[in-house]
Amino acid sequence: MFIKALRGFFAWALEAGHVTKNPCDGVKVVSVPSEGFAVWTDDDVAAYRAHWPLGTHQRVAFEVLRETGCAAATRFESGLPTSATALSAS
Repeated sequence: MFIKALRGFFAWALEAGHVTKNPCDGVKVVSVPSEGFAVWTDDDVAAYRAHWPLGTHQRVAFEVLRETGCAAATRFESGLPTSATALSAS
């Protein structure tokens, strides 16, 4: 994903005359097999709620996102954390 962003950036820089060569040309993208993200179980939700009491930023964000069915892309656009790990790290 990062290389795709760099390719676009350097394509713009090349077109604008800021660089003379796109250093991403010829770089292969490595695909890593993944099964995706694990879906939280009821026990996971209960553990999160037990750890973060009502009124904490982490709990409010979790409840809003969970109860509104907010998609990860929407969370990203809104600036909110996109994973439970990011929420709990705050």
